[in-house]
Amino acid sequence: MTKEEYKKKMEENENWMPGWEAIDEELTQLYEEQKPERLDMTWLSKVSRGSTKQLDGYSFYTSVNGYKHLISYGMSELYAKEEAYGQEKSKWGYEMTMKLAQDQDAMWATNLMANLARYTFANEEALKVGMLISGDGTPLKPHTNSKITALLVVEDEELPPLNTLNGLVIFLQLVGITENESEWLKQNSDKTELFIEQMKVDNPMLVTDLNREQDCSIMKQNNLEEKSASCEMAWADEKLNQ
Repeated sequence: MTKEEYKKKMEENENWMPGWEAIDEELTQLYEEQKPERLDMTWLSKVSRGSTKQLDGYSFYTSVNGYKHLISYGMSELYAKEEAYGQEKSKWGYEMTMKLAQDQDAMWATNLMANLARYTFANEEALKVGMLISGDGTPLKPHTNSKITALLVVEDEELPPLNTLNGLVIFLQLVGITENESEWLKQNSDKTELFIEQMKVDNPMLVTDLNREQDCSIMKQNNLEEKSASCEMAWADEKLNQ
């Protein structure tokens, strides 16, 4: 679509949202005929043409792989705006996703995404792959005893980068992790990719399960390696001092 065609369609249809339509088309390719559960906040954004400091909505899909797939709308440019046409990236250039255990309540995750969006809008700090979002050590879902207290940002491998009329959109998946895992990643930031790959061994889609209690096995492996190295050093020192 040319810029002139874009402008004409925008003038003819004030409710046209090319960014939102592009995301829905991408999700239709993945989920075909499935009708998602939607939480629509556009009644606020329509008044200000998307300038409110919050998300415009959320969609929940049910995966055949046994989880709920939550997608945000609003980190990218959803609306038709002449200045948005043909940009390299669409507003912040991403939408957030989360995969949640199917047998658990998932509405809490929309509040989590809303808080992250407000933080980004206020501080102009975008999410990126590999980012660790640590909290205060309390459960991500309030008023629970869950050990999931922090987030790791990864690429959503089910949703490839999307070229829209308003620019590129990538899908960043939020993965819930334990406090122990969060602290380990702070001390081993160079091993984030290895950590993610090890998580995928038991959890290929990186589903956030609030009932998970066991930490990622890479932490145990790393501790064993450190203990082994420490023993070897102690043995070497002992031999040298004989």
